[in-house]
Amino acid sequence: MENSKNTIQKKWLSTKDICNHLGVSEKTLQRWRNSGFLKPGIHYRRKFPTTNRYIIYNFELIDSLLKTAGSLEVGA
Repeated sequence: MENSKNTIQKKWLSTKDICNHLGVSEKTLQRWRNSGFLKPGIHYRRKFPTTNRYIIYNFELIDSLLKTAGSLEVGA
């Protein structure tokens, strides 16, 4: 349990970690990126800018985005 607390306190999480914390699949994250729901450089970025591998995600910003999006859906 202590390990998951430390992981969540980090600002940038790996794809696997963010999927576990949000309860979504990697395919869902890919759809959110492709649709523009997640913005590059804000919600996610490449760990190493010179390669096409290892995307990392800003947990705090994505979590607040999902909470805001959820409240908009309820009010619709």
